[in-house]
Amino acid sequence: MHARQKAIRRALAAALAVALFAGWAGAQEKPAVEPGFVSLFNGKDLTGWDGDPRLWSVTGGAIRGQTTEQNKANGNTFCVWRGGTLKNFILKIRFRIEGGNSGVQYRSKEVGKWRISGYQAEVCNGGSVGFLYHERGRGSLVRVGDFGQIDVADGKAEKSVVGKVADRKALAAAGYYKQSDWNEYTIIAQGNYLRHYLNGHPTIALIDNDRTTDPKDAKDTKGAAAEGVLALQIHAGPPMVVEFKDIRLKQLKADYGRAVRLFNGRDLAGWTFSSDAVAEVFGVAGGVMTDAGNPRGYIRTKKDYTNYALHLQMRHVKKGNSGVLVRAVGPDKVWPKSIEAQGQSGSMGDIWNIDRFPMKVAAERTRGRHTRKAHPSNERPIGQWNDYEIGLDGGDLEIRVNNLIQNTATECEEVAGKICLQAEGSPKEFRNIVLVPIGGGEGGDVFTDSFDGKPAAGWSWLREDAKTWRIKDGGLEIMVQPGLAGTVKNALVRKAPDRSEGTFAIDVTVTNHTRPTRQFEQAGITWYSNGRPVFKLVKELIGGKLYIIPGKKPMSAKTVQLRLIVDVKSWIAQYRPDGKGEFLTAAKGPLPAPGTDQVSIQCYNGPPDAEHWIRFDDFRIRKISD
Repeated sequence: MHARQKAIRRALAAALAVALFAGWAGAQEKPAVEPGFVSLFNGKDLTGWDGDPRLWSVTGGAIRGQTTEQNKANGNTFCVWRGGTLKNFILKIRFRIEGGNSGVQYRSKEVGKWRISGYQAEVCNGGSVGFLYHERGRGSLVRVGDFGQIDVADGKAEKSVVGKVADRKALAAAGYYKQSDWNEYTIIAQGNYLRHYLNGHPTIALIDNDRTTDPKDAKDTKGAAAEGVLALQIHAGPPMVVEFKDIRLKQLKADYGRAVRLFNGRDLAGWTFSSDAVAEVFGVAGGVMTDAGNPRGYIRTKKDYTNYALHLQMRHVKKGNSGVLVRAVGPDKVWPKSIEAQGQSGSMGDIWNIDRFPMKVAAERTRGRHTRKAHPSNERPIGQWNDYEIGLDGGDLEIRVNNLIQNTATECEEVAGKICLQAEGSPKEFRNIVLVPIGGGEGGDVFTDSFDGKPAAGWSWLREDAKTWRIKDGGLEIMVQPGLAGTVKNALVRKAPDRSEGTFAIDVTVTNHTRPTRQFEQAGITWYSNGRPVFKLVKELIGGKLYIIPGKKPMSAKTVQLRLIVDVKSWIAQYRPDGKGEFLTAAKGPLPAPGTDQVSIQCYNGPPDAEHWIRFDDFRIRKISD
């Protein structure tokens, strides 16, 4: 009798806990569905969702997953959303958990009935909540607080930590997670750039440059995923209860390419200054780009960008002014024609139109060149990091501050321009500056290499002489040695894009440190077909004069940007002196049918008795049309 009474009391206590948990679930305030988002859960039943009915139910307006000693999960099991797949998106979801651990799966694939593999945002009561895991795949990807990157070298994926999105102790002190209470995840996926936020606090970021897995092959799980299902996890193990509600999804329509870090956290490679006086204003310390504020001016990218999502973290060291200029064009001056996303403390999200940049803004919030942000300031206190995102897609501009849309504009002039960070009288700091290209311009990036520390994964050396090449000041330098196309040393070679899938542009910037002196001394791009060099686009010395070959176009500039456009049948050779102005066409011609195609950057036929060095910068392959 005594044992029976104990059992009854335990059952009553469990039932009361369930009732309290369920009642609390229903009592929480339900957030509004923001514009552009759709609700994925009706709050009443599992319509549109599919999971083991023994374990999944709806209680108190929440999807509930529960296991007990008597009703266990047979391995990790999932409740799958059947309303579609996730590619590029913003997902918001509230959760609460007691016991065990769980997760939110995204861009995932089904490998069996209620069995899932893919990216997982961790759900648990503990310090790992917020981290990124790859269920049934590559395991732990990014720890809380880290900015991770996955690259492939010699066919093997390598994980590295390239920065910090938050300090773990500071997150804990700020109460980024509410133990056994309702918490909200925001998960953002743009191309291969993934981010997690927990109750508004950034917890991880990842650039996943691993190979993309085949979405139709359930066994292909060791790699990145571009699209897949959404699912909620019950983890095998001790009894647990997890609940999810207020599940909102915004599918992003932009065609995102492969993300690139514009700031490497070590030096200012890829950037230059508006004037020599500003060179001492900007520096690097502890993985952060520092901005002393005076004298006024800016640091800017060396390259031009048109359509992209630019995401960075910005911190006000003191109150004061700064800003981010986008699509900046024309000569360096204070200030160039551009769109300014205001960086003044308290005014982040405002727009300033500089030099009559063509655009259309909200008239009711605009006075002169200044368009106020749409909402009160949501910046963090002075000394804390803010997330700043500036999206440009064709004529559309969107500015987000800490994931809140603060401003928009339309009919912005679509022009390639620099990205500038202002020095405007007050010390600021910047980090984690990431650009995700959009669309047929940068958005078609297949491969980029800024030669940051070493050649990127995928290159191989042909007849390497390690003593005569080097990485210097953010570029690749190769000494021009004697030899011809068939005997060239230090040719850097990689797989070419599949021309049967569209038209591609291959760019590289070439600089002669020393003027060529030997007949036919040259540097540039070479195309290989089935192991043989069949075409070159180079800067070459002929008869004492420098030319672009093919086409024999005179080229006196020390630096030239080369562009080779290829499709299934032909090539177009283009160039622009000093990397400025419009591309000029040197020549056109046929290419052999697609086979084992490779593309190379190389230099040869140098003098045997002198050191002539060639510098290669900003190699890029991008798809420009289908």
